[in-house]
Amino acid sequence: MSLFEIWIIVVVLIICLYVSYTDVKFRKIGNPYTYGLVAFGLLCQGVFVYLSITTLPQVLWLLLGGLAAAFLMYYLGIWSPGDSKLFWGVSIALPPTLYSLGRWRYPPFVIAVNTFVPYFLVMMLYILVRTSWQQKVQVLQSAFAPRFLSRFLLSLISFTGVSALIGRFLPFNLDYFSAIVIFVALFSLFDRLVVKERQFYFLLPFSAVSVLLALGNLPYFLTTMAITAGLFLFLPVFVAALADSLFVQEMNVRDLEQGAVPANVIVKDREGQYTAQEIPFTSFVSIASRPRGGEVVMDITPEGLSEEKVAELKALAEAGHFAAFDDKVKIQQAIPFAPIMTGGVILTVCCRGVLVDRLVELVR
Repeated sequence: MSLFEIWIIVVVLIICLYVSYTDVKFRKIGNPYTYGLVAFGLLCQGVFVYLSITTLPQVLWLLLGGLAAAFLMYYLGIWSPGDSKLFWGVSIALPPTLYSLGRWRYPPFVIAVNTFVPYFLVMMLYILVRTSWQQKVQVLQSAFAPRFLSRFLLSLISFTGVSALIGRFLPFNLDYFSAIVIFVALFSLFDRLVVKERQFYFLLPFSAVSVLLALGNLPYFLTTMAITAGLFLFLPVFVAALADSLFVQEMNVRDLEQGAVPANVIVKDREGQYTAQEIPFTSFVSIASRPRGGEVVMDITPEGLSEEKVAELKALAEAGHFAAFDDKVKIQQAIPFAPIMTGGVILTVCCRGVLVDRLVELVR
């Protein structure tokens, strides 16, 4: 690794560490640092193009692909705007030679995997240890209702088939991990854009088409389905539902403060009635779900409620509009994501690629 590349990594890490501090201390990630990181990254990529280490089309693909991934995470409600812009900047700024090992060498993908996989593993262990057996049994009983299981099975068949179809047009072989990533992205968008009551009308024909597609490569199709089912039955349904008991609490609207992160939504219907609606993890990857058919007065926002929104909610409560749910909403514990992303950057630098690849090599 050249001195220039080391200098780039040091600059990126300094910016990541500073915005991690501001994220933890003030719940803010300043635009000058994120957009500055994007500009710094483009300047460095221009140097790498001049040195023939990368090409202009590759830089353009990196710029647009990183922006698309960052926007998708923001659109689905997973990241705040600051987190999304930080991810975009980091994806562009790190040297292309850093991704020299392993199968996956596309920077946004590598950084996302190195950020989320350790985070999910740590959170999963913490949740399983901190919750009781009684809580685990209650979650299982409520989650595996017949309607949920039928929808889950149709979704599994449908989007596994669509993922396999997309894989046929890619210039590389689609492994199981990548297929699951595509599966998650497809279903998240589907769950966000299609009204839940109409989803069965789409899933039924999708399932039929997927079965026909599977006949050409049945072992791959069945294996992908089994892995995806195991992950999603365990993670979003079981572990994430348990997380509510640890990280979500009920609070009176009058006690809300700026920056509070909602765990449910308040909707005003056409008749002017206000209702508090759950966004349950058990509706598959429904972190992307939002109620439709009414005005969303309070939404789930990773960046938390603004001062104006808190004042608006308190005024509505004082006027008696929230009496139907006793003026109470659910608030989730805010987790600053900039430090977690910084950890993903450090893992990317240390592993020179995806952490999963290094772990597989150790097992072998």
